Amino acid sequence: MKRLQLILIFCFALSLIVLNGCKKDENENPNLLSIESLIGNNTGLEITQNPSGIAPLTAIASFESNTQVSVNLRILGDNPIAHEFPEMTSAMEIPILGLYSDTTNLIEITLEAADGKYAIDTIAITTEALPDNFPEITIETSSPGTQETEMILCNLLLAENDSYQQMPIIVDSEGAIRWYMDLSDFTSIGAPLETLENGYLLIGSGNYLREYSLLGEIKNEIFQQGYDFHNDGVELPNGNFAACVTKTGSQIEIEQGIYSSRADYFIELNRNTGSMIQEWDMREILDVDRNSNATAPGDWLQMNGIRYSRTDDTYIISGKNQAVFKTDRNNDLQWILAPHQNWGQSGQDGNGILQTADYLLTAIDNSGTPYSEEIQNGTASESDFDWTWGQHCIKLLSNGNILSFDNGKNRQYGNASANFSRAVEYKIYETNMQVEQVWEYGTTEGEALYSENMGDVDILSQTGNRLICFPDIHYQGEDFAKIIELSYPDNMSLFEIKINYKNTNQGNLTDIIQRVENINLY
Repeated sequence: MKRLQLILIFCFALSLIVLNGCKKDENENPNLLSIESLIGNNTGLEITQNPSGIAPLTAIASFESNTQVSVNLRILGDNPIAHEFPEMTSAMEIPILGLYSDTTNLIEITLEAADGKYAIDTIAITTEALPDNFPEITIETSSPGTQETEMILCNLLLAENDSYQQMPIIVDSEGAIRWYMDLSDFTSIGAPLETLENGYLLIGSGNYLREYSLLGEIKNEIFQQGYDFHNDGVELPNGNFAACVTKTGSQIEIEQGIYSSRADYFIELNRNTGSMIQEWDMREILDVDRNSNATAPGDWLQMNGIRYSRTDDTYIISGKNQAVFKTDRNNDLQWILAPHQNWGQSGQDGNGILQTADYLLTAIDNSGTPYSEEIQNGTASESDFDWTWGQHCIKLLSNGNILSFDNGKNRQYGNASANFSRAVEYKIYETNMQVEQVWEYGTTEGEALYSENMGDVDILSQTGNRLICFPDIHYQGEDFAKIIELSYPDNMSLFEIKINYKNTNQGNLTDIIQRVENINLY
């Protein structure tokens, strides 16, 4: 109660200062008016905090005006946020994104009319503390003026009693959480989590694929009975969505018996109507009997990444337990990027039409010379080449190269001399069916960055730097994630944060971050 009284006193004093300042400036500057005088009403700005109910560090400032105005917004603080809304309007809902938690935020809003008259109002919004089970975040390396990273979207999964609460967060370059969305009501992990061209977030959960604004509003919803969305999705050039799914009733038949299978389809959906355009069945083109990395027969593939190539209307797919591979609109397999061991006939019962070994890429060095049979099979590696093992997060680069987070799980079929995770880039020579490793980071860091599950790597748009998330580190008695921005190609650490998880040993689960992405709040 005492704290609330102090806040109210502070807000009242602040309003007097602002009003007095405006009155003084109105006498000195005839163009500077009060908000009420400029827009011609007595209500001024109306503030709605957390309008969706699931995004506590957001608000809306709304107004109706007798004259058209443009809007400038500034969220003050140690790491201020500014945004201009230049379009002239007589009514607007101004999204306020990036508030600090557990504090009284000051937000400066300027309205300006075409004739040069303007008004400035400073509003105060008091926010609650973050949930107690949120991680602690520390900055370990920072390079202001050099790093590109300013705001990082993290798909945070909080472990609780053998299940996850989904709480995507945005962390600023000072380590402060400036946004989060409470998706704990989801019955399953919401994935994919992708930013779209319109600034919304694409999130799937169960049978639903949704577009959310950063205010937490559901802007579009697609329901698909019989399909569960998971892991990844992509916005296509035509505006539709392609997404990884588990199809109800999918089965495989292997030597041990018949099993329900999961995460072995992807589909394209019409964004506007929600209708299905096409379905792709990975059992048709891959070897369901190959169990070199699968932990359960029905989880033979575990598709966890999808990217679209507009140059040839194809898809690059990551199957955690098998390979990175390419297929086309007709589901014709193009190539497989994986160790060469144990690839057989395709088909849901092993009696398909493809001999998958015919599609394997041959690993070569930078002179074009193929590596030894041991390297090809994945039983050994070289300093300048290794395959991915249990990989996540594939990206198709503008030069056609493939970028991936190589978890390193079961590396060399469990016979590697050391555990490590890394980000890795490959160049594919499709005509010759060859692959060359052209960049990597993480090998020499070993156990200090080893993340058996999930992970992400992105190319930053302005600099070409790499942003990498090592999300599942258990090292020297700590459970944490590391997010690192590296200069490219020399791998200098420009920005590094450590996210210390609080919810550990929750049954078989620990907090984890599924994906990260550099993001603009506006």
